[in-house]
Amino acid sequence: MRITCPQCGFSRQIPDDKVPDTAELATCPKCSHRFRFRTLDNGQPTESAPAPEATGTPEPEAAQPDFRIDEPEQAPEPAPEPAPAASQADTVEIDVPFERLDQYGFFPGIWLTIRRVMLSPRLFFRVMPLRGLAAPLAFYLLLFEFSLVMDVLWGKAGLPPVSGIHPGLAPLDPGLGGPAGPVTLFVIYPAMAAVIAFVTSGVLHAMLKLMRSGERGFEATFRAQTYSNSSLILSVLPYGYLGGILWGLVLLVIALKNVHRTSWLKVAMAFAVLLGIQFLLAWSIVQAALNSMPAGGLS
Repeated sequence: MRITCPQCGFSRQIPDDKVPDTAELATCPKCSHRFRFRTLDNGQPTESAPAPEATGTPEPEAAQPDFRIDEPEQAPEPAPEPAPAASQADTVEIDVPFERLDQYGFFPGIWLTIRRVMLSPRLFFRVMPLRGLAAPLAFYLLLFEFSLVMDVLWGKAGLPPVSGIHPGLAPLDPGLGGPAGPVTLFVIYPAMAAVIAFVTSGVLHAMLKLMRSGERGFEATFRAQTYSNSSLILSVLPYGYLGGILWGLVLLVIALKNVHRTSWLKVAMAFAVLLGIQFLLAWSIVQAALNSMPAGGLS
């Protein structure tokens, strides 16, 4: 194939095997002019245009280097899209202070855990590691016991006790005598509270699994259930126990949503089922108590 520079008229015979099938541009070795030496039609090369008449005495072909055939420019391949980075809160785990009492100490560990749950529940439950059931159960029972003791103390101050709102728990005697004495306060009630915690967590987790949530397992649900009871610290106030229960329900919803990385809707549906079951249980207890009363007992 003969290629001729339209700028200076330099011409050179180029072997066909040195011209790529997709090349259209060449650079003149004499004047460095870059030009199109042919036009491809549907990927098929066409004959190059005839060389214009050169003025002057043509130089021997051996005296000049060949044309530089420019390969067609190819668009750079797009860089692969990076995988979406996981949220830092989904990968980082922060120890619960109550589970590191060797580092924080007993009372500071309890207080710091309560503060984190009460003030930053979303972050606390999202970065909370899963490290067993014993520590969160112990944390819950300590606060539960604290709320009962405060109920007794407020009773001594003349306020009616509120501990009786628990289904199956009799109101505590401010003097710690009778059927609701020390054994009931420090043994029976904590044992019943532990059973209630496991049953409540089981129902919640079963509902979450039915809605294809709760992938982190029962342990995550149980830890959310127990640590959300940090709100029982409000029992230090008169009737703060009631406010603690209500705020604990809010904390539990936030905890389940973040510990399982699920949606508010699924948590709300699971929670509605739990509240429905608790309402039916409470209603059945009330009905059983009314039916056991002798005729005219309400008069």
